[in-house]
Amino acid sequence: MTKKIEELRIALQKYNGIPSQTVDKKAYSQIKYFINHYSDSPEIRELIDFYNLDQKKKRQLSQPVFEKRLLEIISILEKYHSFPRGDMKDYNSVYSFFKANKERPEVRRLMFLYPYPESYAMVPEVKVTKAHYTNKVCIAEGQSVFNYILYVYKQYHELPKVNTQPMVFLRKVISYLERGHNSLALLSFLNDLTELGCEDKMIHEGYGMANFLKESNQKIINQEIIKNGACSIKYLSDHIVPGVHVSETFIYNYYKKRIPIKIINKYSCNTDNYSNAILLVKYQDYALCDVESIRSTAIKHYRDWETYPPITSEEWKYWGCCNFFIEYSDNLGSGKDMIEFLKTSKSFPEYCFENTIAYFDGTIFDYYKYIFFLNDKGYRLKQNGLTLRIKDSFDYNWRQEHNIREIEKLKNIFSSNEIL
Repeated sequence: MTKKIEELRIALQKYNGIPSQTVDKKAYSQIKYFINHYSDSPEIRELIDFYNLDQKKKRQLSQPVFEKRLLEIISILEKYHSFPRGDMKDYNSVYSFFKANKERPEVRRLMFLYPYPESYAMVPEVKVTKAHYTNKVCIAEGQSVFNYILYVYKQYHELPKVNTQPMVFLRKVISYLERGHNSLALLSFLNDLTELGCEDKMIHEGYGMANFLKESNQKIINQEIIKNGACSIKYLSDHIVPGVHVSETFIYNYYKKRIPIKIINKYSCNTDNYSNAILLVKYQDYALCDVESIRSTAIKHYRDWETYPPITSEEWKYWGCCNFFIEYSDNLGSGKDMIEFLKTSKSFPEYCFENTIAYFDGTIFDYYKYIFFLNDKGYRLKQNGLTLRIKDSFDYNWRQEHNIREIEKLKNIFSSNEIL
């Protein structure tokens, strides 16, 4: 009898209950036989209670048996950080347990934190989709994911677990923020979660990035750069979104192709990130800068930045103002009177204009526009690496008519500046 009970236990464990006759007819027949004829045996009764096999009475698991089983299910869920996938034994164990005990509050909580298709169906305004070939049911990506996560957080003050489909999708759309993409739906969702008190690191960072990209904040940033001539990324990371630190790496990558950026390593101890990168004013906006006002601020707040790097938000701002002038000086910290230098020096953009230097990274067509700008402003062009690169591009077969016209115009400009 002991041997037979162990065989039954193994079969029940394998199938997480009684298998259907089509799956294992022998095991089905043996389990049903012993349930019907030996249910008074303590060993058989234990199996009946543990696997909820008494279908006639619809018995609930006793509390000790339920708690023991609950711990086993939690252990399986924590192993995957989601509803089990790939392992049919674990999948069946969790699925059967959820189905049999879904009215219990502690089980219902698990069903939402480790969701599977039936969980999605229990949330209002959540749609599901079916994979074309497998017919696998998943939550519809987009607003349905946001609605589901918000619902779960409102109910349990927890987010779904890290490897669940909603959280995988959320990580993906937040990663899009790092590439400069934004959506009003995501911004609204992150705002809602933050207002609910969610302090999850990913949500907090996403909230900061999404708000940073808002058009209203971009206007503020542009105004700050024009006002100060140059802004350190650290200043913008702490200053633009109140109460939120925005990733310096995100800011750097976002502006890399939009605003001239310089990495200044020798003036700051912060070399492990982009804090000490500065965003210089766009050359098209340079005329809007009050150079003398920026100069006055830089002189007033100058100090030996290499020895005493900026710490506060205001100090990071003043450090940016100084770099509007001292970027092209190689003598910082070498004993030169920097105050006198700041009093007499040109701004860094002006230095670049006078020496035909592009202080930004761009395409060859961006450099075409820069040369037109310098010519229109009356600067004498110099022969250097930039003009050589532009000259070399004249031989490319650009084909488009407007490119041909631009090249002819550039040839005339170069000729009048004795570069050709």
